[in-house]
Amino acid sequence: AGVTTFILAGRYFEKRSKRQAGAALRALLEMGAKEVSVLRDGDFRFRAVADLIVGDEFVVRPGEKIATDGVVVLGTSAVDASMLTGESV
Repeated sequence: AGVTTFILAGRYFEKRSKRQAGAALRALLEMGAKEVSVLRDGDFRFRAVADLIVGDEFVVRPGEKIATDGVVVLGTSAVDASMLTGESV
């Protein structure tokens, strides 16, 4: 009976931690950029992040969230990478 209790308790805690981890990941996805200003055919237009394709150029204005990884083509800026590195502000 004792072994069964430990096994069931372990399964319970495992499922609970998986649910909490899933909720945390969903919350992180919600924090991401939803739209981005994309340069196509010489014109900037707002598009959904899901519509970005490889090779697109997009603008990141001060205070905006960066939609995806990429290469800086023109200009300079400062980026708060503390969420990525885990260092405190």
